[in-house]
Amino acid sequence: MSFIKMGEDFAEAKEDELAPDGRYEVEIFRATEDHYQSGQHYADISFKFVGADFPPFNARLNIPPGEPLTLKDGSTQEPEKFKAMCRMQGRDWMRLVKQFDVEHDEDGVDTNDLVGKSAEAHVYRRRLPDGSREVQDIRLDRIPGEAKRSRKADDDGGAEEPTQALSRRRRTRAA
Repeated sequence: MSFIKMGEDFAEAKEDELAPDGRYEVEIFRATEDHYQSGQHYADISFKFVGADFPPFNARLNIPPGEPLTLKDGSTQEPEKFKAMCRMQGRDWMRLVKQFDVEHDEDGVDTNDLVGKSAEAHVYRRRLPDGSREVQDIRLDRIPGEAKRSRKADDDGGAEEPTQALSRRRRTRAA
């Protein structure tokens, strides 16, 4: 292997400082579609902070499949589980398009319409499943009218329960 000259800043390289947990204005600057080995499609969405000097970050949002997925053992996903998964993934997409005011219709959304949209959102840190490092992630607001109240919210003067994060929707690649 040959020597690779890195330049003057190589010796000064360090990890970016992640944003503290909180609400920030973020903008979508890239949205691409890809798929896992299982065949499940997802959108890889890149966010950047607006007015704050923190590094950009990515989140994946699964795309509801058109038909039940084939599982690792070769069987097909049960119809009830398939319907529940599609409802959950569709809800997450509706949260995204509502919060970021993205043009959409009853059949879906064009990922090109996501780019350039911004909104205030809850950004937080989480550790990767392998424990190797912390990364940024985003938690979308509930769809208007969808909010559930918890007992704690009643005690706190009415704060709404947060939604689950986009990363919670990630599936690991099939082995």
